[in-house]
Amino acid sequence: MKKILFIVLIITLPTITYFQYKKYSRFSPSSSYEYMINDRVDSNYHDSQLVTEYFAKAIEIGSFARTKWRSELIDVRFPDQNSANEMNAARYYNQLLARTKELEARLLVSRDLKDNGFSNDEIQLIESGVPQELVKAKIDRGSMVTLSIGDNSRFVWKLQERLISKGYPHQLDGLFGTATQSALINYQTDQNIFPSGAMNEEVFDRLFLQ
Repeated sequence: MKKILFIVLIITLPTITYFQYKKYSRFSPSSSYEYMINDRVDSNYHDSQLVTEYFAKAIEIGSFARTKWRSELIDVRFPDQNSANEMNAARYYNQLLARTKELEARLLVSRDLKDNGFSNDEIQLIESGVPQELVKAKIDRGSMVTLSIGDNSRFVWKLQERLISKGYPHQLDGLFGTATQSALINYQTDQNIFPSGAMNEEVFDRLFLQ
């Protein structure tokens, strides 16, 4: 009789252990489901809705994964390839993860730019495609495109610097005189732009954005 009981115990114990483990696992989902929020993100980013979305999605990642595991025993990281329900859950989880990482990367870039002295307004310019060096130099496109002979300003100085760097040497003095006009005409001619000797949107984009 003892021998029979011993055999039954050997057979049933692994089964009991397995189901206890499943029950424990179901209500104790892996901590790796949680998304670790990066404390370096720029929480004062110029678009507050984007910041809100980042934190909301970071929290939703863990919440969604835990709910799927507890209610349906679906591990969104390792779904059953033959289950449409599990694959849909995993697809949504991965979309959440991808979007959160995308937002995080953007907020980290913003933090790095602010560490280098850029403001929210300047970061918006950089994100729109204006090179960092132009933003840092406070070069305003609207002011640059109206320059013509006789002007004297820091914007003329920046124009002269750019022309010199492009291979059109002349005096660097901040005065839009005949030398600057000649250099600009030569540049326009070489770029197949009408050689007006004055700035405009096309000349600015060629000089500063290409």
